[in-house]
Amino acid sequence: MQGIPVIQIRGSSLLLYDEPIRLYSNGPSARRQQNMKDQAKKAYSGGMSQGSRKRLAKAITIMTQAIKPRWVFNPVNKLHDYHTFSFITLTVASQKNITAAFAYRYLLGPFLDWMTKTIGNKNPLAKTYIWKAELQKRGQIHYHITTPAFIHWRAIRSKWNELQHKAGLLNQYALQHGHFDPNGTDIHKTQHVRKMDRYLIKELTKSVNAQKLYAKRVVDSLVKAGEIAEDKRQQFIDEYTGEEMKIAGKVWGCSSDLAGANYYTLELTRAHERKIQEWIDQGKAWKKTDDFFEIVYCDMSDPPDLLSQKEKNNFEEHLKRVTGKADSAPIGETMDIPAAYVDMELLDILQGYTWQQLEIVMN
Repeated sequence: MQGIPVIQIRGSSLLLYDEPIRLYSNGPSARRQQNMKDQAKKAYSGGMSQGSRKRLAKAITIMTQAIKPRWVFNPVNKLHDYHTFSFITLTVASQKNITAAFAYRYLLGPFLDWMTKTIGNKNPLAKTYIWKAELQKRGQIHYHITTPAFIHWRAIRSKWNELQHKAGLLNQYALQHGHFDPNGTDIHKTQHVRKMDRYLIKELTKSVNAQKLYAKRVVDSLVKAGEIAEDKRQQFIDEYTGEEMKIAGKVWGCSSDLAGANYYTLELTRAHERKIQEWIDQGKAWKKTDDFFEIVYCDMSDPPDLLSQKEKNNFEEHLKRVTGKADSAPIGETMDIPAAYVDMELLDILQGYTWQQLEIVMN
């Protein structure tokens, strides 16, 4: 049955496909239900499957679409700073490796509760987040958290160490250093990153498996060229990537608003097709064609120039419904500025302006 041509707005790409026409539905088929169960099991297998990586990339893309850059009040310098997302790293001070289940129950879970409830009561943006678990070379678990909220580094460090202390993970450290306040957290802003979705996807979906795929392509080309012997192929690959370390638990997660969010999708029109072809002819985009879909890779503004004004408005309304926080920032503490408005070359000049000065500049 012929479907309806639609276009799905992603980060720096567009997905074109036919949406099947369904007259009725009795829910997912038995086969699809089994596939869903299998994917759920993979989410806890300790590795990043292709499906997990796609779902993580989707959450990242929608978050970066929905949350706009803003000026936030910095309690340290008493000025307003340009802010996009906070990239938080949490490491465990204990030299004894702990399990993923223990780490989530006593560390990450309570930390996310604190971030979304205590911090979230003052700044609703803290209720939106994505986290990813990784293993250090020595096998100890650590976490990366991305959130649009501006959270002071001292508050993050104090809470993380409070949880570690309560879990009995700082005793050895205290014996050696005389205090329970290790520097086990890191937070940095990403205001100078131009393609936020690409940056976060690269940072959060990287894995040894992904490196191994790249290494195989490189080594195979060298084997074909006669520069590496065939019997040394696997040795070179292993030396480049090492072994994949599996986490005995969930690898990543996100807030409920992102977990249930979908890409903005609309019916594909002739106007869209003409614009896409114009981009391709100008070398601003390129298309990958498959049997069931097409992907158009391009650099788009936000909202995409592809859309009409009415479609742009619908796109913005869709994003507001994702988090429900677009207009809920504390009055007097933040000021939203569309990403396209900010001239990155002027960012260093504007950085550190007082609130009154910013109002003059923006007006």
